[in-house]
Amino acid sequence: MLTSQSLQLRVGVDVGTQSHSVAVGLTDGSLLEEFEIPHTAAGFEDFFTRIEGYARRYPDPIAVAMEG
Repeated sequence: MLTSQSLQLRVGVDVGTQSHSVAVGLTDGSLLEEFEIPHTAAGFEDFFTRIEGYARRYPDPIAVAMEG
């Protein structure tokens, strides 16, 4: 259940051919982290590991937006 007090996680991904830029923030406008991942299995594993860590701290639904 979401409340007006909930800080929801937002993830933005700028898709590239060799690597992807990622920004992680909250609905209050706070930027938590920016990082790049290579377009490899290890890069996506790193992405999901980082996002899972944030999901434990901010358990409300997560919105992910991708731009290519």
